[in-house]
Amino acid sequence: MTYGDSLSDASLQDGKTVGEGHFRLVDSSNVLNVAASGSAFAIEYVDVDALGNETVTELRGSVPIDINPRALTPHFEGLEGLKAGEDVRAKIAASLEGKLETDACTAQLEFVHDANGAPGTAMAEGEAFAAGTYWVRAKGLLGDAAQNYTLATDGAASFTVMTSGNAGDTGNGTGGGNGNDATTDSADKNGKGNKSKGSGEKLAGTGDGSGIAAGLAAAAVATTVAGAAMLASDHENAGDDSE
Repeated sequence: MTYGDSLSDASLQDGKTVGEGHFRLVDSSNVLNVAASGSAFAIEYVDVDALGNETVTELRGSVPIDINPRALTPHFEGLEGLKAGEDVRAKIAASLEGKLETDACTAQLEFVHDANGAPGTAMAEGEAFAAGTYWVRAKGLLGDAAQNYTLATDGAASFTVMTSGNAGDTGNGTGGGNGNDATTDSADKNGKGNKSKGSGEKLAGTGDGSGIAAGLAAAAVATTVAGAAMLASDHENAGDDSE
């Protein structure tokens, strides 16, 4: 049987499969894992009627059970928006498709240089990622349950690392303690400075507009005063003419 499958669905030693009832382990505390493959297990047959009621029969025995590891397929995530100087290794993760949810098992990753569109030489541990194209693949499994699984494929996937300047203002101080935090923080400060500058220009524009509006209002008042003075002068002139 394959690790994680129900014993009732497994093929038994004589090649026959379980019918309406099912076999089960007499001692349910037994762990069916790859390490125990080939060991003899005590089993009993349970009859199941049409209503789903189970009845343990006298059909018992001890049979060796071969347990094969379950095949996993890695699926890589976090391959977008990577920048030189970041902890690229920490940003890339691999989920293992086909794994049992109750098992703690992770992929052991390997990073390699690009060789004309294919994985090339493996990168040394701690080797920095300069701008360019790389590959990541799963070379093994880690965890207490790793022995119960095998990789169906290494899932090799390519990814691109850009220079810090090419990524715009997406930097968020995730240098990972590799000496690049100062550069990232500087970029953040510059970003904030640019935002402040933009806000200043906006405020200046609003102030200029208010000044223009105030000037127009003052001009209107001046025009009204001048017009009133002219009307008064004309009235006095008219009085002189009538005399």
